[in-house]
Amino acid sequence: TLSTPSAAADVYKRQVLYTCREALDAQSALAVLELMKTRGDTVDARSYSAAVRACARAGDLINAERLLDEMKAAGCRACVTHYTEVIAACRWKRDGRKALEIWEMILAEGIVPDRRAYAEVLGACGTQGLLSEEMTLLRRLVTSNEKGEGWGVQVDHVLFSPLIKELASRSGVGGKEDGEIYPGCRQAWAAWEEVRKYDSRLTLPAFQSLQDCLTN
Repeated sequence: TLSTPSAAADVYKRQVLYTCREALDAQSALAVLELMKTRGDTVDARSYSAAVRACARAGDLINAERLLDEMKAAGCRACVTHYTEVIAACRWKRDGRKALEIWEMILAEGIVPDRRAYAEVLGACGTQGLLSEEMTLLRRLVTSNEKGEGWGVQVDHVLFSPLIKELASRSGVGGKEDGEIYPGCRQAWAAWEEVRKYDSRLTLPAFQSLQDCLTN
């Protein structure tokens, strides 16, 4: 049915890509995209977008990043959502440094990051305990808001709870001496001490993770 010769074939194949995206089926999305290219079908921004998201949501970081580059090379404009999906894949793969690379690409291309982009990059950094980088992001966000540069992302407990949750979940990383707190807990607490200057609340999952790492 994918080879149905009709004017609606391109639309149909895009719908298949959307289905792959929602099903987190990266391999099928890649196969459909390759079929479209080999047959000379139109591969537009929406087609690339669906394939990028399918790979990212399936945790296929390599192909998500490759398709993002291919998409731009084909003249299709990538938006903050595409980059955010790839950063989310970095978080799933616990690769905070790669997430920061993607983040810098967003800024270099003049794309304005939104709340989800910030939450995902902070969460990705948290998976590797990159506290210094996280605090740099916080300061840049606060500064941009003070200067009215248009990012308009409020520093609050919803934004930073994913970061604290990821840091707290690393409570067993690195080991500890008797009577000491795990490094991940120290980082989670330090992050909260900084963030509470702006909002002292936490989401319930983040609070529970912080509580668990301090009491276990």
